[in-house]
Amino acid sequence: VLDKIDALTPQGETYIPAGLSWGLRVLSDNEPFTGGASYATVQAQQGVKALILMTDGANTASATYPHHNGSSAADANAKVEELCDEIKIEKIEVFTIAFEVTDTTIKDLLEDCATTPSKFFDATNSADLTEAFDKIADNLQELALTK
Repeated sequence: VLDKIDALTPQGETYIPAGLSWGLRVLSDNEPFTGGASYATVQAQQGVKALILMTDGANTASATYPHHNGSSAADANAKVEELCDEIKIEKIEVFTIAFEVTDTTIKDLLEDCATTPSKFFDATNSADLTEAFDKIADNLQELALTK
């Protein structure tokens, strides 16, 4: 397995909204993932739902429904803003990580997406990435599993 992992090479495009929308789906109690507690239940129990968004690049693809083979970074970035707002309306804690990202537009977008600026991490190397996840873990000290 490690040999296969080592043989992987990056390729393709980046469409950040896909990760955000699937993260939101998994955290909801709606189809297609109905196993999560409702937002109201979590809030009543003084719990928290959290989403971590990490990217290593800028949006290089955009939606051309039903596909994502467009190339409008502006459209994809606008969709990120829309999804981040929707996620935060549900009181989901949003942590964002820019891993080896040099594009300032994406860094700004991720910082704005995070619930607070302190929940945005600019990881320029693997040590920074480990530190970011450590800080996120510290922030989410209490883990609640629900049925």
